[in-house]
Amino acid sequence: MGPQRAERGAALGIVILSSIVFSVAAFAVLNMSMSRAQTAAFEEGRLRARYAAEAGLVKAMQLLWNGTMPPGMCGPGVTWSYDTDNDGTFETPVLVTASVCSVILPNTLTAKVTF
Repeated sequence: MGPQRAERGAALGIVILSSIVFSVAAFAVLNMSMSRAQTAAFEEGRLRARYAAEAGLVKAMQLLWNGTMPPGMCGPGVTWSYDTDNDGTFETPVLVTASVCSVILPNTLTAKVTF
């Protein structure tokens, strides 16, 4: 009866130890997958912001080239917001600055996006 009881105790120890190892491994896998999901969400937001900024610059270039830039939209320190989907909600607001409103003079356009 003595040897069987010792073997049962060893089996219990092995089961507990393997449960701990599997739990730690499962936690590591879960943590890694959540980290990758967060990174993917950040990268998606960063790409949306970049595309929104580029769209704002293209819009400003079109307005300058067509000569349809509204008065007061150019000059040092003047910044205007561009709604990327034209629904008036500004989910990804783009702040565009044009240095001078001239087709002849060189313009400096900048776009800033906060996401």
